[in-house]
Amino acid sequence: FETVCNGIASHTRLTRQANHDALTNLPNRRRLTQRLATLYEGRLAAANLAALLIDLDDFKGINDTFGHAMGDAVLAEVARRLTGAVPERWMVSRLGGDEFAILGEMTGPDQWTLVAESVFIAFREPILTPDQSFSVRLSIGAALGADADSPATLLRNADTALYEAKRLGRGQVQAYTESMHARVARRYNVADALRTALDRDETTVVIQPVVRLSDGAIVGGEALSRWDSPELGRIGPDEFVAVAEQHGLSALLAARVIAKVVGALAAWPGSLSVSVNVSPGDLADARIVTALLDGARAIHPHILGVEVTERLLLSDPAILEVLQVLRDGGLQVYIDDFGTGYSSLAYLKDMPADYLKVPREFVREIAVGSRTLAVIDAIVAVGRALGLHVVAEGVETESQQRLLGRLGTAYAQGYLFSEPLSLERFRDFVTASQSERAA
Repeated sequence: FETVCNGIASHTRLTRQANHDALTNLPNRRRLTQRLATLYEGRLAAANLAALLIDLDDFKGINDTFGHAMGDAVLAEVARRLTGAVPERWMVSRLGGDEFAILGEMTGPDQWTLVAESVFIAFREPILTPDQSFSVRLSIGAALGADADSPATLLRNADTALYEAKRLGRGQVQAYTESMHARVARRYNVADALRTALDRDETTVVIQPVVRLSDGAIVGGEALSRWDSPELGRIGPDEFVAVAEQHGLSALLAARVIAKVVGALAAWPGSLSVSVNVSPGDLADARIVTALLDGARAIHPHILGVEVTERLLLSDPAILEVLQVLRDGGLQVYIDDFGTGYSSLAYLKDMPADYLKVPREFVREIAVGSRTLAVIDAIVAVGRALGLHVVAEGVETESQQRLLGRLGTAYAQGYLFSEPLSLERFRDFVTASQSERAA
């Protein structure tokens, strides 16, 4: 009798371990899958289901900064708060890492929205540990059983919605729609095609000339990526650059641009300043930093520059150290989209920068007496006071050119002067301009 009882207890314990997360004691992914399978056996029950996938925003920073023991303590408290925020019969499970799921049968058509709101309320107060306080933000993706014909589809839909919530800025909830699925499918198709294109070196580089407004001389340009996919056709840079960053391809894309620009400029006479755009991941990659420094030396007396958005600088102050290294190595630093990231003079005074770039959105709205005109005037004044040059982007009309000139803007780029040109056409454009000026 004792042997049988011990066997039953051991089996019960092993079954629980197989179906529950050891850290939080919540049901795990295996148990969630079993529960879904049971509910989907009866289609009526499945039709009333709601699944919410929850991801902690920037949780990796807690583990990296304070250690995994502190991260585990935060996760345990997250589990406790989630359990207390949902209706009694709803299941909270931990899928792994910092991802959790909530599953329940709704008693009303929009009950899932109330559950999501309750979850957000549960995390208004920071999580307190003996050594630290953590403000935890969540992103939530929601899917309904009525829109899914299987457990796998339900979880896939919730995951798609979760990605959309994070893409739109995090700290919010998004419900699944068919259009989301189409966007996700498109994103993965573009990512696969881009990975192949980079392996085959099929992306190209164009340069949009930058002119000096005082005399119209071409002083350099901004290097931009272009991609015509054999399978998908022409993909806009806004789309494929974003995909590259999301799928870990940004550094490889940047390396291709740097190599092509350096290869072209190294063989050209004279002196021009050509900038390339870099992302946070690029500047964190020692290989990209080395390529930029080596490139700057290889093309002298041409000057290589890097463009970083103002939002990027505000999000990661550590980037300032990398920019200083690049500037010490002979590169010029451009702050792109200046004025769109809640500019702070406190950080700008210590910024290792050479240029401020006025966003095309500002230039588009410029007009005599407009507030935008006053904003651009202020940017020019800040640049002058700090010894920085100002470049206006997106100049398309002569009236914009005249107004920018009156404000004292030193440089400009845009279709008024030239569209982005292939490397060969850019060289010819510069040569023809120099010959015309000499004549």
